[in-house]
This record gives sequence, structure tokens and C-alpha cells, in this order.
Amino acid sequence: MILRLLLWTLGLLASSALAQTETLPRAVPVDAQAERTSPARTARAARRSPTPPPAGQPRPLVALPENWIFQSAASDEFSGTVLDEEKWQSDVPSWGTWSWDPANVSLGGERLALRMVHEPHQRARRTLHYKSGVVRSRDRFTYGYFEARIKGCQVHPGASPGFWLYSIGEERGNVRYSEVDIVELLQATGVVNRPSLMDFNLHARILDREGKEVILGPTTDPEICANRWRAPFDPRRGYHVYSAMVTPKRIVWFVNGRQVASQENLHWHLPMHLVLSLALRAPHVRQVGDKREPVPEKARDRGFPTTMEVDYVRVWTPPGPRRTATRQ
Repeated sequence: MILRLLLWTLGLLASSALAQTETLPRAVPVDAQAERTSPARTARAARRSPTPPPAGQPRPLVALPENWIFQSAASDEFSGTVLDEEKWQSDVPSWGTWSWDPANVSLGGERLALRMVHEPHQRARRTLHYKSGVVRSRDRFTYGYFEARIKGCQVHPGASPGFWLYSIGEERGNVRYSEVDIVELLQATGVVNRPSLMDFNLHARILDREGKEVILGPTTDPEICANRWRAPFDPRRGYHVYSAMVTPKRIVWFVNGRQVASQENLHWHLPMHLVLSLALRAPHVRQVGDKREPVPEKARDRGFPTTMEVDYVRVWTPPGPRRTATRQ
């Protein structure tokens, strides 16, 4: 009897210990932890969202408020052979140290291609050396989630694929200009030239208390405008998803569904056009004060033409007449 009681007590203790062991957190190897935060796992988690999108609509790579609206008229899968001019404008007026040219915009293989070429030409009484492609949305957006799948160009340093928003002619309160750079790829600092460096910056022009226009940007106001991230991949070698969520309170940036930057939304409340472009960068341009100037002695055709590719652009906006897409 005593022996049976002893065996029963030992069995109870063993069962209790087993139960405690099963409730402890399981140790996860480093590789498994990386898998938990990998872009592929993030995408799979997004696809398992309990609230599926309406039939025929894509799913955003990050979680959005349930009442946000997919803007099919502003989104594009680029499945045709010509640019949808109801959505996009490619004959954008030129500015800066190179020129836009619609001849450098093409579609094929279900991709949008934006090319940069070495082509010396005259504009505004000065010689420039490069032309490039750009597309700008006809719709404008104050707030929303903007997502694109992009492959970078091969030239680095010297060219930067961009996905961004900017206002034209709008003024509201003391704000005269708003720009949100969703991503600028293949950045170079002059000291560190790694293709994995990418920027997520903000630009604005505002009036100070005396009514004088002040320029805000990553150089003058890095604490509120500058965001830089070094990716664990080379954006020239494949497609990756770059996105940003702009709300009245915050602007948040993502790469492959992973949050990489966040800023308080202090001045970015104007309706803005959505843009895809291929920009010229150092060593072909240099910063002079708050402006970029061309560097003619560095101009060359080696490496050019070079092309960025875009698989898709998708847009979601919050409900409300002042927050959905508007056409200019």
C-alpha cells in the first residue's frame, strides 16, 4: 500500500513538471528568428489576414484599416504595351540637372521601364548631358498607402530610381509645398557608396512667423525629414516592394512589408501626385547650397543607357471626400 502510494505521488509530480515544461516559451534558433521577420514571411502573414479583400482586388503587403479603399483608377499592373494616359502623364516639364523625355518610358513583359540615357542637349541656355523617363499620376492624394514593386537600375553611383509624392501649386495654411519620398534607391554619400543604401525623406516649403518662405529637407532638418536604411539586399538584382503610409498624424515607410522608418506628419497635408522616376545623382551632379548642379567633366556614356523596372503600383486611401483621390 505504501509502495503504491509512493508511485502514485511520483507520477503526479512528473505530470506536473511536464505540464510546466510545455508552457515555457520554446527557444528559437537565430535562423528561425530571421525567418519570422523575413519579407517572405511578412507577405505570407499579410495573405492570411482574417479580412480578405473584395474579389478581384489585390491585398496590400502591410495591414491597413479595414475601411480604406483600393483605388483601382490610380493603381496599375502595367500589363499592356502602352502607358495608360488616363492614369499617367509622361511628358512632364523638366527641371534640375537632366531632362525628362517620354521616349524613355516604355511598357513590355508586364513591366513599366524607365530609362536614362547619355544624350547631351540644351535647355534653358545651358548644356545638360542626360535624359530620363518619368510618369506622374493624374490623380492627387493627401493621405493613403502607396505600394510599388521595383527593380533598380544597374548604374551605381550615378542614377537613383525613385517612387515619391509631390504637390503642385497647392497651398494650405503656412505650407507651400509637400514632398514625400517613398523610396530613393542606390544612394551614395560621397564617403560610402553601397547600392544597398536607400533614403525615405521629406521635403517642404513653409512660411515662418514673419511670412518668409523656409525650405525643409533632409540636409537642413534631418531630425524631421531624413531617414536612411541599409538593406540586406542589392536592389539592382531583383524586385522588392517599397511602400509608405501617409496619415494625418504619421508617415511610415516599409520595405517588403517591414517597417524601416517613421516620422510625425508635421507639414505634409497637401494633395500630391504620385511619381515614378529615374534621377541623376553624383558624380554627375553636385550639391551647391540648397541646389544641385551638373558636373560636365564627369559626364560619360559608360553604363548608359540604364533602366529601372516597375512591376506594379497600388494605392489605397482612407474614406472621405478630402482624403480620397482627386484629379487635377
